[in-house]
Amino acid sequence: FLVSGGTGNVWINMAFGKPVVSADFYLLNAGSIAFCTVPNVVIPRMYWFKDEKRFLTMSEILECCRFYQWKDNCQRDGIEHVPNSAEDICEAADELNKRLDEEWEDLPEDIDLRDRFQNLYLPYHEGYGLKTHLSSAFLRQNADLIQ
Repeated sequence: FLVSGGTGNVWINMAFGKPVVSADFYLLNAGSIAFCTVPNVVIPRMYWFKDEKRFLTMSEILECCRFYQWKDNCQRDGIEHVPNSAEDICEAADELNKRLDEEWEDLPEDIDLRDRFQNLYLPYHEGYGLKTHLSSAFLRQNADLIQ
């Protein structure tokens, strides 16, 4: 499988039906790698709101969609992109590897967090109805942002 940053090279793997770990996924609500029929794992890029000294919630990220992919919008609103850590990426790669080897077992907490995240999508969100599979470790570590 491919471990990719937030770039378009995931499309090559998807064209050949190969799985992807997509780190720093900045278009969280695009759900683009959800089109693929093989398991994929996403780690979203985080956004730090400097004035309020907090991360944007998942709902806020779904609302802003492509807006904060532009540097000028981030600077104007006091938003900083926070890239995923090496540990985040390793945990996601380990999860995908175990899923592919059929050694992964979702904990009830993982299923609940994933469902809570999916329920944040509204009909007008880009990617509504697609199932973006966020890293289980990421969801556990950021459960307070699933609102």
